Amino acid sequence: MINPLTKILLAALLLATAATSCRDTDGPYAESAVLTDIAEILEPSGGAARFAVQATEDGEPAIIYVNGLTVNASEFPVGDRALLSYHYPDPTTPAYTSGRVEFDGLGTINNDKLRVDDLEKHLDWNATPIYLMSIWRTNGYINISSRLTYSTKKRKFMLLVDKATVDDEVPELYLIHDILDAPDNFTRRNYASFDISALWSRESCHGVHIHIATTNMKQEIYSFNKPK
Repeated sequence: MINPLTKILLAALLLATAATSCRDTDGPYAESAVLTDIAEILEPSGGAARFAVQATEDGEPAIIYVNGLTVNASEFPVGDRALLSYHYPDPTTPAYTSGRVEFDGLGTINNDKLRVDDLEKHLDWNATPIYLMSIWRTNGYINISSRLTYSTKKRKFMLLVDKATVDDEVPELYLIHDILDAPDNFTRRNYASFDISALWSRESCHGVHIHIATTNMKQEIYSFNKPK
């Protein structure tokens, strides 16, 4: 029997595409680039919603805010990460500049922490390969964009470090995905952000290998190294 902690219901969370507001042809879309990032939800301040976005693996996040926007705290708790679409009022402003932005949409994604367990307990880690679109790191987070089979039933979906490798210079991580008894169905875009900071911050850790079973890539291991 699967531990309930390893079960994540991907119903509302599966589709993380941000909704955008409608504008006429004279609106900002005619001249301003809309940016979409995985952003951290920050405490609001002065009637403005605040977010942190990051362009590079190890850079300082930019702090951006939207005046007059109230974010539903039950859906988007402070500290969680979400898919944010926005643009700068001045189209000449460089991307990832801290300051005021205009809001275009906000969507939920999968937020989870790195699990620690013996890999031999999860020999089915690659039971359901994913269609991988991109994988990237921002500080202590591993972010994944993929297409997953849509289902309202529970499934396994988590990032796990093999307990036997935790003290290695390069621990072995596995993206576990199993739709269990859900029927084969159409796919939807999914975004996930996994907090690996507890492992990444260890002095012994020089990087990580991430094993992912995919339907579209020949590569099976994705490596991320700490800056020297």
